[in-house]
Amino acid sequence: MSLIEVKNVTKIYKQGKVETYALRGATTNINEGDFVVLSGPSGSGKSTLLNIIGTLDTASSGEVIIDGNNVSKMSKSALADFRLNNMGFIFQSYNLFPVLTALENVGLALELKGLPKKEIIERSQLALEDVGLKDFGKRKPSELSGGQQQRVAVARALVSKPRLILGDEPTANLDSKNSESLIDLMTSMQAKYNATVVLSTHDSMVLSKAKRVITLIDGVVVSD
Repeated sequence: MSLIEVKNVTKIYKQGKVETYALRGATTNINEGDFVVLSGPSGSGKSTLLNIIGTLDTASSGEVIIDGNNVSKMSKSALADFRLNNMGFIFQSYNLFPVLTALENVGLALELKGLPKKEIIERSQLALEDVGLKDFGKRKPSELSGGQQQRVAVARALVSKPRLILGDEPTANLDSKNSESLIDLMTSMQAKYNATVVLSTHDSMVLSKAKRVITLIDGVVVSD
């Protein structure tokens, strides 16, 4: 069953009179429970497509339908609610708040949902345990290695039990050992949380572990 339908999506960036096509009619479907990698060379449109699927960017034309919801036609406030309730994000730069502890960073999405403080702490601690950081909750990002920071980011993405987890080049700032460890972790967490995972990457190790690879070149899906 398709969780995500991408229909003839085009994205044009304009700078003055210059138009740059990032996507040229990209079309694909992603099934519920898939572990999918969007691949392609730099400038292929993979990150743009990921951001449009994640509703962090909008298509110039075409449609994206997620779980029957046409997100291309939603208002900004409706999209914010949709992301909060359905998606978890992992970025290559971790995007952790430096003044917050690991536990506090993980619990941010739950705070936005207005959950009781006790439940936020309990669920955040469990998420840290899931990623192997049971005893690191009181540490701030500056007291963690790059691999540990990215695991905190994974815990943050998982804590609200989203149906869809999106990662933009999540291994880009990690060495090969931490990269492989991260992908193995995400594979096991996908099974545990019954989530659909979509990553953009050109990392050959990540590609080798993917269940499905969608390749883009010059903004077009060329193989799947």
